[in-house]
Amino acid sequence: MPLMKERKAPLIVAATWQLIRFSIIGLCANLYFNPDLYAGRSVLVLWPAAPSLLLAAGLLIAGLIHRRFVAYRRLLILGKLLEAIPGLFLLVLQGGALHLGITRPVFEDVHFVEGLMQSRLRTEVAFYYLLAGVVLIDLIFLLILLSYKTESERQVPSLEENLPELTVIEIEEE
Repeated sequence: MPLMKERKAPLIVAATWQLIRFSIIGLCANLYFNPDLYAGRSVLVLWPAAPSLLLAAGLLIAGLIHRRFVAYRRLLILGKLLEAIPGLFLLVLQGGALHLGITRPVFEDVHFVEGLMQSRLRTEVAFYYLLAGVVLIDLIFLLILLSYKTESERQVPSLEENLPELTVIEIEEE
């Protein structure tokens, strides 16, 4: 059996996390790029994130039908890695922009826009921490996927199996 029964739960939890992650990123992207929540733009914002639903389906299938996990393992690890790397990159870029104060252009002599900019900065800081949480959970699930070993990976050949068989020849002296 390539996967123990008690190890199914993390895969099902990871599949659930993928659905939650899709919702969080979709909501944040809509609020950020589509503040008036125009329906046509909402679909355009969700479209690039839709392939992550395939990862959720793969994790769910691997969790429910554990014999399929061997076939999906490398693909799931690659998918999770391809989600984590851009998230880390965006986290570093966004963190640097927030640290340097580069968020949006500041208009001078307009108090309303200045207050709006402060509100926008608070929103971007909140998005940054939400992104950090998503990336952290993604990395945890990546480590969980990497911790699974298939039956062939668990079997370590012993030294005795690799040695050739020796025959003993005794020489008697006369």
